[in-house]
Parts: sequence; C-alpha cells; structure tokens
Amino acid sequence: MGKRKTARDLAWDALARVLEGAEPSHEVMSASLADPQAPQEDRDRRFFVQLFEGTLERLPALDDALSRVCSRPLEKQKPVFRTGLRLAAYQILYLDSVPDRAAVSETLAGLERRKLGGLKNAANGILRALSREKAGMTLPPREEDPVRHLSLAAAASPWLTEKLIEEYGYDAAQIALLSSLGPAPVTARAVRGTAKEAVERLRAQGAQAQEVIGQPGALWIRPEGDLSAMGPVADGSVIVQDLSSQLAGYAADIQPGMTVIDVCAAPGGKSLHAAQLLGGSGKVIAMDISDRRLERLRENAARTGLPLTVRVHDGREAAPDLAGCADVVLCDVPCSGTGVIRRKKEIKYRVTPEQIDSLIPLQRQIVSAAVHYLKPGGRLVYSTCSILPEEDDGQRSWILENLPVSPLSLKGLLPPAAEDGLRENGTFLRLPGESPGDGFYIAVFRKEQA
Repeated sequence: MGKRKTARDLAWDALARVLEGAEPSHEVMSASLADPQAPQEDRDRRFFVQLFEGTLERLPALDDALSRVCSRPLEKQKPVFRTGLRLAAYQILYLDSVPDRAAVSETLAGLERRKLGGLKNAANGILRALSREKAGMTLPPREEDPVRHLSLAAAASPWLTEKLIEEYGYDAAQIALLSSLGPAPVTARAVRGTAKEAVERLRAQGAQAQEVIGQPGALWIRPEGDLSAMGPVADGSVIVQDLSSQLAGYAADIQPGMTVIDVCAAPGGKSLHAAQLLGGSGKVIAMDISDRRLERLRENAARTGLPLTVRVHDGREAAPDLAGCADVVLCDVPCSGTGVIRRKKEIKYRVTPEQIDSLIPLQRQIVSAAVHYLKPGGRLVYSTCSILPEEDDGQRSWILENLPVSPLSLKGLLPPAAEDGLRENGTFLRLPGESPGDGFYIAVFRKEQA
C-alpha cells in the first residue's frame, strides 16, 4: 500500500470524479472512504467529508466568486486545476477553521504532487486575490433580484431556483433550497425490536439517537464513527432509510398474505419494509435493472433476515409470468432527485429542463408495465423523490387518463408525523427542509375491475 492521502488530496481526487467525470457523489464518497490510501483517523475522515460535501453544495457560489478574480474563465482551465481552485475557494470563503494561507499553500503543494507545478503562480495569484476581496463579495439584494439572491445563497441553478419560486412561493423555495447546505440528517427504521430499544443500544455505543414521534419504528441518528459498524445496524435490527421513503409502505396498506412487487427496488428500503409489514406471510418480489443495483438490497435482506424474492428485470417491460398476480405494486420511478438535494448536492445545479423531459417518457413506460402486475382491485403506489410537478401531479394526471386505474386517497393511511404532507387531491408531497425526511411525492391508485 502506498502512502496515505491527506484529507485534502482525497477530497480533490473525489471532487474531480464528480465534477469532471459526472459520477454520483454518494457513490464516490463511499468509495473514497473505503480507499486503502484514505486517512484512518476519524478527524481526518470527517475533514474529508466536510471538504467534499461542502465544495459540492456551494459550487455555483464558488464559481461565481472565482469568476471575479480569474482573468481566464473557469471552463477554459485545466480540469484538475479547476477542481483544486474550487476546493481551495470553499476553504477560503466558508471554513473559518482553516486559515486562508493554509488553503493556498496546501493547494500549491497539491498541484506540485499532480505534476502541475507550472500552474502554481496562477493559483497563488487567484487564491490570494480571492482572500483579499472576499469581504466585498456580497449577495445581490433580494428585493432587486430575488432569483439571483436565492440562487447564490443556496448555490442552486437559477433555473431550479426560479422554478421552485413559481411553484411554491419564495419562502417555501428558500427553505427547500437552503436545506441543502450542511449535512443531511440520518434516519432509520427498527426492523427487530422497538425503536426505543434501538435508541438505547445506539446511545450505548456513543451515537446520538431518538425516536421520531408520530412515525412507528422510525428513529433519528447522529453517529460517532461508522454507523454501519454499530451493533443495531450491523446485526440487522435497524436499517437506514429516509423517513419519507418509509411512507410508501404505509401508503400501500399492506395486509397479511398479500403479494407485493417492487419494480424499481434498489437499494431496497421499501421492499424490506413491505416484507416487515407482511410479518412472515405473503410474498415480496423485488426487481431492478441490474445485479449491481440489487447487490446492496441482497446484503440488507441477508442482514435483516427479511424474506424477499430478488429478480433482475427491466422495469420498462412487463414480465409475462407475473401478470395479474400482485395485490400491491410499488413503483418508485427514476426521477430528477430534486427532493434529495441534501444528500446528492450536485442535483440542485445539474438538473435541467431537458433532463426532466427525458425522464417523463421513462417514468410512463415503467408505470404502464407495473399496472400489468396488479390483480383487479390491486393497489399501485407511485412515488418519486422529486418535487417538480411534471414528475408528480403531472404524471398522476397522465396515469388516470391513460391507464385502467382510479385514484385513491392517502387520508387515514399515513402515520401522524406525515399528515401535514397530505393534499386535497389525496396525494402526499413533502418539500426538503419541512422535516427530517427528504422531499417526496406519493400517489395511490386502484386497478379497475376487469
């Protein structure tokens, strides 16, 4: 094994994979922490996470600041150099615990290690200018330019900022977008035993933990160290799952003996919750497009001991052998992810209208295939981790117009902690920042009798 990387070097390499290679940030962070060359001290690992997530969550604001002191546009800079500038800018602008001179000198040393010593003078000039001028880099007044003000404050794209303001009003858009700044809350669900017992075990191992009032089995955790190694998670008594994602199981109104199909199952939280609600009766068939995507689901099923049938299948196509066999179909479709910007921070400036347009037909293909699995009278749960109406109520309207289903209301099905997200049309919508749960949408339908 070679020399261990510093937290800054690990963050620099990881950011390059996300910002220049377009790899998903949550996958890159996990892989980076598992790298044999990653630092092993908890303090260094926490600093890596802070640098990595902080740079991603502030990227548009960092680029705006750098553009004021760079004579050459960022997009024309060498990718590795550009990533280093962004990482240093985050430290200079947002980390009071890091002296500006340390951010500059460590960046210059990092360029040397990357055989880019010829760019050290340019980096030194840019970063020292940023340090001098940062005090004058204020936001435009909200009253003069509300979109640009919020876009820079939350480091989101102007398009998404304006879109959310138009849909939900300025105050709600502000809460949603600003919720992306800082670490995302960790929530989970007790699988064996009670949430109270899980909380006691987690606290005994040094974690902060508490039950979520009004949502059975749910808990909030702030771990010290590796959560996956803590007893209740390691032995399958607890599974990490967002609070909003847990609601799909309640929306399905699962009863003993039912057959449940989850058509886009990975990473498996909803499938495992369905198996838990069945209490050892019935059957859960969990499907996704590849073995790689189902790998974590299989691991979680083995650890929790919950029974599942796992199957590789493309959700765009109906499997003939499963036609008409399901009492419930869970259909959590691929989406823009605008509800999970606290966890996948690059979404807030990468999502585009063109991306949404490309997702709409895919979502319709998947939900059309899903209906074929339902028995007459069976229940379809359509959900997304998006807060954009095109993917939510817009798709609900399309489903009602084009598929043999009728709408059902979620009233009376969701736990008390989720009732504030119930809407007049019987659907559920939660914006990011409204609770510890992510942004999420759920609509439920009944298949018409033959």
